[in-house]
Amino acid sequence: MSVYAREKPEYLDLSLSSVESQTLKPVEIVLVEDGPLGGALEDVVANHVGLILSYTRSSSCQKTLAWGEHCLSVLADALKT
Repeated sequence: MSVYAREKPEYLDLSLSSVESQTLKPVEIVLVEDGPLGGALEDVVANHVGLILSYTRSSSCQKTLAWGEHCLSVLADALKT
């Protein structure tokens, strides 16, 4: 899941809360911070720290997308075995 500085904190909170309330929980949630976030968004992330297993910061959308493609590639390789 990516999060941007202009994202509304309440939307991020709703998204993460929705994932938390699912019957089938994900094995891992990767939150990609695309650029610096404001204090309110960082507070939301801190409130869900038990849910977020990987958290990374990216300096550009291009790097974020490349990192996401790498994660998908690793997942695809793992599913082949």
